[in-house]
Amino acid sequence: MSALRAFAAAAILTALAGCALPATRTGPEPVYTRVGPLDLSATLDASGGQIVAAVDAMNLDHDSVTVVYPALCGISLVVFRPAAPDRPVWDSARWIAPEPGDTTGCPRLSRRLVVPEQTLARLYMPVVAGVQVLGDSLPAGDYSAALRFHLLQPRDTTLLLPAGPLRLE
Repeated sequence: MSALRAFAAAAILTALAGCALPATRTGPEPVYTRVGPLDLSATLDASGGQIVAAVDAMNLDHDSVTVVYPALCGISLVVFRPAAPDRPVWDSARWIAPEPGDTTGCPRLSRRLVVPEQTLARLYMPVVAGVQVLGDSLPAGDYSAALRFHLLQPRDTTLLLPAGPLRLE
């Protein structure tokens, strides 16, 4: 099978599975966390007053992997002061779940097929307005961010994935 046919087949399978086509990364070098055949990392774009964040899943295996997570509250933004990287000062889970990591109130699950061999699938979280973070009595300034990802499949686990620096104005 030619490389073009293989790419087309992967693109069709990806579209049918309801996940995004392969994405490209910009920004700082990602920090990967391995879960089964997946390398997971966080990506963050804070511009125009909005924070758009996602978990990137790269499949290192030769077989497709189905990723299952709670659709609306499986990924949350956690903000830290650089001087205290072990103590969160803001967590978007407060707005969508009673307790961080509690997914019992999530109405549905999201399933994404991550096709084999280095394919990057981007799993987005709900957009957060920068003013929403600052409105919780935080001053404008430099912070660091992470994404909490509650994964149900391929393994039930909750991860805190570093997303890098975050400037709030």
